[in-house]
Amino acid sequence: MSQSPLDDIPVDENHPYSQGDIALAEFVRQGRSFSGHERNCCFLNTGGMRFADVSAAVGLDFPDDGRGAAVVDWDQDGRLDLWVTNRSAPCVRLLRNTLQSDNHYVAVRLVGRNCNRDAIGARVELHLGGTRPRRLGRSLHAGDCFLSQSSKWLHFGLGDCDSVERLVVQWPGGDLEEVTGLDLDRRYRIIQGTGVAEQFERPGSRPVNLVPSQPELPSTPNRTAVIAPKPDQMSELTYLGFDGQTETLSQHQPNPVLINLWATWCAPCIEELHNFVDQAERLREHGLTVLLLNVDNVENPASSAGDVLARLEAINVPFPTGLATNDTLGELERTQREFMARIQPLAVPASFLIDEQNQLVAMYRGTVSVDRLLADLELADADINARVHAAVSFPGQWTGLWSTKWSPENWAVFGQLLFSGRQFLTYVAAMLAVLAFCAYLAVRFLRKKGSRTRAT
Repeated sequence: MSQSPLDDIPVDENHPYSQGDIALAEFVRQGRSFSGHERNCCFLNTGGMRFADVSAAVGLDFPDDGRGAAVVDWDQDGRLDLWVTNRSAPCVRLLRNTLQSDNHYVAVRLVGRNCNRDAIGARVELHLGGTRPRRLGRSLHAGDCFLSQSSKWLHFGLGDCDSVERLVVQWPGGDLEEVTGLDLDRRYRIIQGTGVAEQFERPGSRPVNLVPSQPELPSTPNRTAVIAPKPDQMSELTYLGFDGQTETLSQHQPNPVLINLWATWCAPCIEELHNFVDQAERLREHGLTVLLLNVDNVENPASSAGDVLARLEAINVPFPTGLATNDTLGELERTQREFMARIQPLAVPASFLIDEQNQLVAMYRGTVSVDRLLADLELADADINARVHAAVSFPGQWTGLWSTKWSPENWAVFGQLLFSGRQFLTYVAAMLAVLAFCAYLAVRFLRKKGSRTRAT
């Protein structure tokens, strides 16, 4: 991979780096391992300069493409937990520490007054008493791992220590402050200049106000539907009939068509076919044509088309049928890539809902119910706002200053945003600044034009 350029060079001279960046992005989109499937590692300090690899023993040796790691006592039980982010799925992992022990701890949260509020850069020393007096130190960082920010709580693991003598804070800027009276297994909040450690109590649960959701589409056996937010014209699609002749998708239009990819060895595919057959009359009433394309010959060129046809006749399939080719699957896979950030190969069963104008409405990875199909079919004649709402995973309100088609509801929402709080004053100030700048440019232009006229 090309190295990042060190100097500000023209774009046309930066071709190797640009090509490397594009190749890397495509590499990630294909779902390939960014780290070569290298497992995560965890090393235990055994004392001195030696470490032991305990990755498997503690259960942290995931084959994820790990990136960031943040340390935090998430459940505030005195044991540090880990949040880990990955390029691959799952994108986020919470690794909760449930190790049982009799060890003690003290946690401190600093609040700056004469320095930055988060006290970034502070140094804290905890002086321990008991039979083994010693001193522990922690520094407060603004970022201690790649693409990560750990908790601003400074956590001190005390082991079997039975007392704490004092705590000394060196605030950013050099001021020293000493705090006493700390107990074991407690969390404290220290405000700069007070000299007091306030015990921090774990907050109780708070009620959550949920926004009422919009009516959902009928439930499906799985959540693999992808709605095209805007009409997307598809290329002419071809496939083979059981007589060996090449046929086209346009033969079944102007009716909307559901292209369904299936295989004889796929149990979910057969179950879905039975569901389509049982509700064939309902599909016909809504004008939807189901085109069943078998992929057995693509997976195994030696497979018999007669066996596939016999399977269809056994369940009395009333729909048009055919055999998918490599060109058929290639075109459908290109269509899938247009709407999925991560490249995934086609898998059966898979379906593509296409309207009368040969435009993609939705695609489905896995089985899909007839209820879901008919609900999505209504989106073919819906406006762009309805399709966008259906394409996202959760409800909301959309506003856009440059929208060409604004409904009264959109204008009302925009007005509320504009006139709420200080938004209106900010908007007016920005407009006045733009007008003043334009007036300044106009005056300069007129002065230059006038001086040229006088000189002539």
